[in-house]
Amino acid sequence: MSISAKEVKGSALAGAYFTLQGIGTLISWNAVLNGLDYFNEKFPDGDVFTLLPIAFNAAQVFANFFLPKLITKLSLENRVIIPLIVSACILVGLPIEANLLQNTAVGFWLMMFLLFIMGKLNCIYQGSVSGFASSVP
Repeated sequence: MSISAKEVKGSALAGAYFTLQGIGTLISWNAVLNGLDYFNEKFPDGDVFTLLPIAFNAAQVFANFFLPKLITKLSLENRVIIPLIVSACILVGLPIEANLLQNTAVGFWLMMFLLFIMGKLNCIYQGSVSGFASSVP
């Protein structure tokens, strides 16, 4: 089942739908910002305040180059639902990973890798929702 701009245009719930999608776009970045103190406590030797935001944002810049190709291969639903589900799993797993592997280089770089993946997924999600919103008059 595909969502079309015509279906959303006449819907009274369109404003609520796009508000929730906007909140979904911001959740992963806010989770990174709110978790900086926690992750700094778990990995005091890593430069958490600098490197975590760089990993997340660099992934978004990197993913932007591949977004036009991805649009032709995945449906809108998959470009929205899959990144949200995987990002939610990463957000649940990050504190667990930090507790299990605290004060280790492996734990720090695994956290960086997970944030890089989450940044790429956020870019795919945000680009897809923004593109869909621009097609609704």
